[in-house]
Amino acid sequence: MIKEFASELRHSHNKLARFLLAIVAIAIIVALLPKEAHFKYEFEAGKPWLHDDLLAPFDFAIIKTEKQKEEERAEINSFTKPFFTRENEAAENAIENFKLGLSLEKDRWDSTKIKAFEKWGVSHLKEIYKKGIIENHEVLEDESAVNIVSDHREKRQPLSSLYTLQEAADYISGHMSESAPSDSVMVKNLIIENLKPNLAFNPDLTEKVIQQRMDEIADYYGKVEKNEKIISRGEIVDKSAFQKLKSFETAYLKRYNNAEGNILLIGGQVILVTIVVFVLLFYMAIFRPDIFNELNKFSLILTLFVLFVVFAVITTWFDQLNIYLLPICILPIVIRNFFESRIASFVHVITIITIGLYAPNGFEYVFIQIMTGLIALFTLTGLRKRAQFLTSAFVIFITYSLMYLGFTVIKEGHFTDIDYNYFLWFGGSAMLTLLAYPVIFIFEKLFKLISDLTLLELSDTNNDLLKQLNLKAPGTFQHSMQVANLAEEASSIIGADSLLVRTGALYHDIGKMKNPAYFIENQSGSGNPHNQLTYAESAKVIINHVIKGIEMAKKKRLPEQIIDFIRTHHGTTVTRYFYYKAKQENESVNMDDFQYPGPIPFSKETAILMMADSVEAASRSLKNYEVEKLEQLVDQIIDSQLNEDQFIHADITLRDISRIKKVFKKRLKNIYHVRIEYPDKA
Repeated sequence: MIKEFASELRHSHNKLARFLLAIVAIAIIVALLPKEAHFKYEFEAGKPWLHDDLLAPFDFAIIKTEKQKEEERAEINSFTKPFFTRENEAAENAIENFKLGLSLEKDRWDSTKIKAFEKWGVSHLKEIYKKGIIENHEVLEDESAVNIVSDHREKRQPLSSLYTLQEAADYISGHMSESAPSDSVMVKNLIIENLKPNLAFNPDLTEKVIQQRMDEIADYYGKVEKNEKIISRGEIVDKSAFQKLKSFETAYLKRYNNAEGNILLIGGQVILVTIVVFVLLFYMAIFRPDIFNELNKFSLILTLFVLFVVFAVITTWFDQLNIYLLPICILPIVIRNFFESRIASFVHVITIITIGLYAPNGFEYVFIQIMTGLIALFTLTGLRKRAQFLTSAFVIFITYSLMYLGFTVIKEGHFTDIDYNYFLWFGGSAMLTLLAYPVIFIFEKLFKLISDLTLLELSDTNNDLLKQLNLKAPGTFQHSMQVANLAEEASSIIGADSLLVRTGALYHDIGKMKNPAYFIENQSGSGNPHNQLTYAESAKVIINHVIKGIEMAKKKRLPEQIIDFIRTHHGTTVTRYFYYKAKQENESVNMDDFQYPGPIPFSKETAILMMADSVEAASRSLKNYEVEKLEQLVDQIIDSQLNEDQFIHADITLRDISRIKKVFKKRLKNIYHVRIEYPDKA
């Protein structure tokens, strides 16, 4: 009663947890999806317009292209003349310094001569500074005029009307030689020494004026009236049409991206994402209840689905990244390593459809990604080597490339417009797919599951535990190998996990290493140690190999999924030989002393191992390997296990068991080279 209540409580808890996980998944995806209205038309410059004739539903302005604006900016930069500020202090300082210099020459010249020099020099300095001495600056290269700012007034002047320092000095020298008094070389030098530019380049004002003019550049250059035809069906989208369409798209998104529009948009996203998530849940509930009912498996599927949708959304935030760079094929590869191809394919398709809600060129993206993911799965069918990941990456790149070329030909009719950057994105995605290898191990630890990769490593007979088993108990090792072959073939026939069964079979008897001589397959004829024990003691030694095996497996940190095979391979059966021998001698027999502790098998895989182990061990005791004897042995052992309710917790059908029997019979005949005798011809 208590067990049933606990089971019901746990079941209710799992139901609530699954529901909450689904709600969280929906909330995360909806929260990250773009919240802008989506333009319903797709078009490309130079391609035909594939939709119906498009009439403007409202007035809108035609937006200038960035190139047009750049040309206008370049024109402003080119035609805006640099600004120079007139500094009156320069002229005043030059005149004062000139007068001061003359006054220091009283010993050389008399006052009359000094006054004459002063009058002549001041007159010419004023003349020069009236025109202006311009600062020699790099902005003057290729300029013919400049803007002069004086007393808050702006005036454009030809550069030829202004002096440079050299030209001003030349002017003084020329006039001095023509009209100045004699003995005036010193006066000339004194004037030239005090010449300083009075027109200084004003970079701040120049930049400010340029920026003001650039700010005045209009964003639009025309207008489309309501009901005016924008483009006709089949018409080539030329530059003019393309700009009208881009302008219409901008106006459309601006018109509908408001509070009311956003609420409706979010509502639509919630509906679509909820449907997608619940389709995924219903698929698992109906077709893979083993995944749906186990919270860790359910969580793994939902986590991978959400992660890749989120990664795809984030990729679209960066203009420099292409959504094809995201290694979406990791998703089916990872799921395939934990489960089987059908659930991997379905989750992949559902994920791609969700991403297609906002991916550029949605149909093309969805088609290419679904096909590539499915083909990638084909390369991992029957995963037995790590090198298959490299093969898968290569196939992914080839598939992407071929499908992109196919779409290009369909749309263009030729290969001349191929964007070769796509091959870089495809190559990057294919290489990133190799990250599936470490990703599998990360999720394996997080969700306490076991992947095909781990099973491959564990099934390597060079593994430490298996090498010890071969060394200490060679007979048991050979028995385990035969059981592994039987169980693997039977698993393949009924659709169970053959790699898991094979690996579990290799380890199921590792506990026999503790006392190998007590097990008949390791006895070499030098005596039977059971002769020194009571039947109950012998049974305890035999049963103890399960307990010891579990201890050894835990010490070596084998996954729980493998330890389960050790626990369950004898279920709650009885060591019949010692039990019946004890009863024959009229000993006071307690059946519990001869019974394995269990638990009984709880899956197809653990049930198959129990059958294979018992059948293989019993077949070694046969003295006559006739067809009838082998078939009778297989039927008898498996039917006995059925009658003892050893498989009531395993999701295995009578039809499955019947097919398993046929596999065992066929395999045993091949092992023991049984020939069918045909009657002589009459």
